[in-house]
Amino acid sequence: MNNVVIKRLQSVLPTLICILALPVCAIWVHPWVELGIVDDWSYIQTARILANTGHIAYNGWATAMLGWQLYVGAAFIKLLGFSFTAPRLATLVVAMATAGLVHRVFTRLGISAWNAAAATLVLLLSPPFMAVTFSFMSDIYGMLVSIGCCYCCLRALQSCDQHRSTLWVCTAAISTAVGGTARQISWLGLLVMVPCTIWLLRKNRSLVWKGTLATLAGIAMMTASLRWFDQQPYIISEHLIPSAWPGTRYFVIHSVPYFIRLSVGELLLLAMPLLLVFAPALFRSKLTKIVATGWLLFSLTALLYIHKTHGIGKLAAISVPYMFNNLWYTGMEYFPSYLGSQPVLLTTGVRVALTIFLILGGAALISTLWLFVQKQSQLAKARPDHLSLDMRTVSILLLPCAMASLLILMPRMLSPGLTDRYYIFPEFVLLAFAALIHQQTFGRQFPIAVWGLILAVAIIDTAGLRDAFALFRAQDKLLSELTSQGVRRTAIDGGSQYNGWTETEVTGHLSDPRMINPRSTALPPPEITEDDPCHTRFLQLTPSIHSQYVVSFDPTTCGGASRFAPVVFHTFFGPHVRTLYAVRVPPETNQQVVAAFHNPEPLVTARRYSATTLTGRKRCRYVDRRCSRASKDSRSASRFRASRTLRARASTSPSGNVRPQPSIASARPPC
Repeated sequence: MNNVVIKRLQSVLPTLICILALPVCAIWVHPWVELGIVDDWSYIQTARILANTGHIAYNGWATAMLGWQLYVGAAFIKLLGFSFTAPRLATLVVAMATAGLVHRVFTRLGISAWNAAAATLVLLLSPPFMAVTFSFMSDIYGMLVSIGCCYCCLRALQSCDQHRSTLWVCTAAISTAVGGTARQISWLGLLVMVPCTIWLLRKNRSLVWKGTLATLAGIAMMTASLRWFDQQPYIISEHLIPSAWPGTRYFVIHSVPYFIRLSVGELLLLAMPLLLVFAPALFRSKLTKIVATGWLLFSLTALLYIHKTHGIGKLAAISVPYMFNNLWYTGMEYFPSYLGSQPVLLTTGVRVALTIFLILGGAALISTLWLFVQKQSQLAKARPDHLSLDMRTVSILLLPCAMASLLILMPRMLSPGLTDRYYIFPEFVLLAFAALIHQQTFGRQFPIAVWGLILAVAIIDTAGLRDAFALFRAQDKLLSELTSQGVRRTAIDGGSQYNGWTETEVTGHLSDPRMINPRSTALPPPEITEDDPCHTRFLQLTPSIHSQYVVSFDPTTCGGASRFAPVVFHTFFGPHVRTLYAVRVPPETNQQVVAAFHNPEPLVTARRYSATTLTGRKRCRYVDRRCSRASKDSRSASRFRASRTLRARASTSPSGNVRPQPSIASARPPC
């Protein structure tokens, strides 16, 4: 009896390690703060309204439908009382369920239990996944839906009973249709993965027509959900093709190769701890040695050439990290919204070293793929059991969905909205293929060194997150000190999250010109950029904020230090003692910005110019756009965002002098 229990525990131990990894990290990260993180302040506000009134009310920030995520967050708010931590605990629970399901999917694909555990931990402990786990973002909820769809499709493919296969396919279609309401990109499982599964099981006629009916029913539910969402007030509607389209030729020649480079680099960076297992492939055969050596020499020569001709700045520009939002030069940032900057953690030398390691991993992966292709004839003859799927079946199941998600992300690179957390599902697919290829090529467990590398990555990521939440708590303490001394929230520029919460408390919604319901007749206000010396980003969306104080790392910026004491906090990475200040905003700067918000100058005729460089020649073109303050709604305003610089904007130079207002003639780029 004891032997049976021990064997049972041994069989579930890898899954338990994956499930408990995130709560163990949370103990050290200490992710408790009463302040918004990235976008989750808006989602928490909606969940709070749902818990109090039973109705879903958006507030002018969310582009995700949120759906069942809001009900989970509202349930935790009802159970624990309102706080920012309550719905984030719900996300942690969902992330634990996702971890267990990812491990089960890997084992269903034919990966051994401990290899599957290693691949799962690489995914869970990657910077984007761990960062959104301790927030109320929709990424984890969407990931659970996508992995659940994949699990159901695998069960359908591996079932010997045709009736069970049909049931699993129908379950995948309906559950994904419902689960996709949390994050719309999860509907790719319904639109791509389920049809691929039906095609693989096309010999089962009953499954084909029943699965097709279930898929059509899911698409009908998806369409109804989208129609309902479009009719809700204060939502932000995003289109697949952005308004600032540079032209098809420019997009294909310049944007697509740039996107491919960023995506490949980001995915290899996220899967870096697992790239070590492919190192033996570099020395397996003479051909792999030649290929790997040629690739390394070419990459290192290119780096040296860039360093010699363009300098260290250009070399740093092509080095890791490639995607902003969570992992950046200063460590784990989430979405920073302060004046000044933190100390640089990833120096140029560290980034170049990581890039060289990435090149080594890419060479090892290419060599392993070559060995894997050579063994395909042997692998086709030996199938261990009915649960193991051949590589062709796995490719048809996973690759189309991963490619579809990347294709959807491609147009987003034209706007500053492409972040590393969008690559969680493609990273899952890459790790699945990496583990499968290693196991079928070398036929053994991962080396012990992989587990040491995973532990090192876990320590670095959790330390970075601990520092990030230490900064958030210092910010919360500083803002609470200001309000306790009688300063109104509307007089504090506490960052986009704090300002957004204040605006929704005052007016109920943000003032985003992209909102189409209700329609707005006001032209969009001047955009606050990172170069603004006295205001944080997205302040133009919160016109109720008439800032007198702003949070900063530099006490000399803007109007200088205020009478309020700074807040000192401690970090794991150096410098270990850091300080956050509340600095004053000059009254004249604030008045100019407020005037620009509430009285934007109308334009009778404006021209939108765009400069594109094709075949070494710069061409300037413009399109006449006629707009007026009274007749153009927010849909038209978002279409003409490129002409914002033609309107009067109130911004100051670092020296404090007011910049001259640009005119139409001066706004045209030189040819």
